[in-house]
Amino acid sequence: MATLLIELQAPLQSWGYRSRFTERDTGQEPSKSGVVGIVAAAFGRKRNEPVDDLADLLFGVRVDREGIVKKDFQTAQNIIKADNKGFKDTELTNKYYLCDAAFVAGFEGEKEKLLQIRDALLNPVFPSFLGRKACIPCKPLINTSVPHLIDVSLLEAFKVYPLIATASAKMDHVRIVYDAPWDSDSVSQDIRTDVPVSFDRKEYLKRKVISDWIPKPVGKEQQ
Repeated sequence: MATLLIELQAPLQSWGYRSRFTERDTGQEPSKSGVVGIVAAAFGRKRNEPVDDLADLLFGVRVDREGIVKKDFQTAQNIIKADNKGFKDTELTNKYYLCDAAFVAGFEGEKEKLLQIRDALLNPVFPSFLGRKACIPCKPLINTSVPHLIDVSLLEAFKVYPLIATASAKMDHVRIVYDAPWDSDSVSQDIRTDVPVSFDRKEYLKRKVISDWIPKPVGKEQQ
């Protein structure tokens, strides 16, 4: 058992959970489907190829800096109508983004698989985007200057991995969100439909997550 840690930073990020039609939302932290999609793209997998080996890994996110949600009003042209009979000339849409957020995402699983993921992210076949193609990472996803593949659990890894940005509101703790067993019982649990089955068919399963707080790790703010 080991954990691979991935840094997600960009001026804009967008992680839709319930996006439909003209309202394109963003969650407050990266979705499992979004990060699995980044890894699948790094491997060079097409949208119709299986991703169950990635989706089965234990996943979590540490929020080093909360993003500010902003709305972008856009128009799109030549949109296929719902009945597939022709195109609309113009469609109005609201797209939401997280501005100036910083996250550490983690996968826990067999070390051999995590090594393969690490190598793919260091030499990706397809480029990485943080939720949408307009959201380009401002730094490499794997920070080779610090230990990023470590032989501890996901939660322990979040406690020791260096802080990557000034923490929100200079708090003493940072927020974490991570996969939880279905029989777990917590007042801070939630259900999310973001475990990818097929990106081609846009098919997703549910997972249970728990939100918690951990002491702020040593990092940029203390150096």
